[in-house]
Amino acid sequence: MNYHLKRVPAVPPVAEPLLLSDVKLHVRAPDVSDAAQDAYLTNLIKAARRWCEDFTSRCFIEQTWDLLLPNGFPSSQPFMLSSNEIRIPRVPLKTTSGITHVKYLDSNGAQQTLAAGTDYVVQSRGEPAIVLPTYGKSWPATRAWADANGNYPVELRFIAGYGTAGTSVPETFRQAMLLLIGHWYENREEASEVALAQVPMAAEALLWMERFHPW
Repeated sequence: MNYHLKRVPAVPPVAEPLLLSDVKLHVRAPDVSDAAQDAYLTNLIKAARRWCEDFTSRCFIEQTWDLLLPNGFPSSQPFMLSSNEIRIPRVPLKTTSGITHVKYLDSNGAQQTLAAGTDYVVQSRGEPAIVLPTYGKSWPATRAWADANGNYPVELRFIAGYGTAGTSVPETFRQAMLLLIGHWYENREEASEVALAQVPMAAEALLWMERFHPW
């Protein structure tokens, strides 16, 4: 499936998987109020989450993405359930209302919105989640060309993540983040004169166990 994927910056995660106090304990930083250090560690938490999410193709805290299909709805491809399925390339899809909207450009170039349940259904029991036309229906015809406003032929907005609180994120991912943050905290330059060796069963080893391969 040919697609583009874009985070929606206006709808960022409302929390982080780790608390600042968790990180201070891990890096053995003094548990005192230090605005500069706190800001630095907070940035490391965000950077570690983004790195782990991109490595695993998973979303930890609920966040919103746009799946953009430049060639219109799929009709012939290697598939899991149906040749016209749309697979969501980030997991896990939010259990309830994970699909915010499905829009498309009709043959006249006007943007239309499909109705959940009536026009499409979502199979989210496995990974990846799959969006399909309702039984007995097909995807509508689209104009396979962006309009003057830059809208794609098909645009699907979805919400993915384990929840809205850090405690909802599996411990494996939280531990991998701590390992990354600890490394970045101790090594603050891109290069080092010291010969470093990767620790076995460290961050990447933890993440590989749960890495999602879109296709």
